[in-house]
Amino acid sequence: MEFAEVALELAREMMRRSGVREWQDGETWDAILQSACDGAAAILAYQSEESEPMAKELYILEGTTLLIAGEVGADYAWSMEGIANGAGRLSAQIDLGADPRPYMYRWRCQVKYQATPTANTDLRLRKVESDGTYADDGLGESDAAVATEPVNAKQFHTVKTQAAGTQVNIGGGLVEIYEQYVSFVGWNASGATTDATDSNFKFFLTPISDQQQA
Repeated sequence: MEFAEVALELAREMMRRSGVREWQDGETWDAILQSACDGAAAILAYQSEESEPMAKELYILEGTTLLIAGEVGADYAWSMEGIANGAGRLSAQIDLGADPRPYMYRWRCQVKYQATPTANTDLRLRKVESDGTYADDGLGESDAAVATEPVNAKQFHTVKTQAAGTQVNIGGGLVEIYEQYVSFVGWNASGATTDATDSNFKFFLTPISDQQQA
């Protein structure tokens, strides 16, 4: 109901109960009318609050996962096979799309080595963000060897070597990416060469964002 309707109904009921008529006591009628208006405002405000939705829960909304690897069928190339200790590889540049877009991404990486790496050493993972013109460390846009570990490409995590063996080592986490374009650098600090089979290195990148649920 609208304010005027609520106020009028209240005034009529209050007047009926009081036994007053507007032509008999104008001052009392004015007081009743004012009280009716105050009551109508309170009722409508309460109804408005009651109709407001309860606080909603936030859930994770996942986007399409990208595979960045050297194998056939990958979404973007990153040929990390056969990379010697103390060397690295830059991935192809990935276009994450124009904004608005997610800035948080979940990553998961697996790497295997040819021989016996040193336990608890690293494959260092660095991100190379670009606005389309200027890329961190001035690195290129193509899958290519990196002779020197880039210092201006931020290291966001590592994949630890689980043991001194040829097992598959897997790590994962979150990385924030704010530019539209990004590449990745894998720097081998394991003490051994990465496996020569392209399917033994995989890097998955999944955009995630918050979604309110009713």
